[in-house]
Amino acid sequence: MTINTVDGSSLSQRVDHPRGHSLRGPVTWSDLSQKWHDALRGVDVDRMLSLAQRLDDLEDVNDLSKAFAPPD
Repeated sequence: MTINTVDGSSLSQRVDHPRGHSLRGPVTWSDLSQKWHDALRGVDVDRMLSLAQRLDDLEDVNDLSKAFAPPD
């Protein structure tokens, strides 16, 4: 991965096996919770996690899509 900054510098790091890759181990719900809380400010992350954890039982997948939408 390479990130080019506004000041023109460049940061690079190779990631062969990201989290969740079979050689690195599974991603836990706790990992997702932390990542989503950090990245999705203003979104009901706890609701998203609850819906995602019971995805197989959801009547309408749109409920999950709506949970990812930012508040009005």
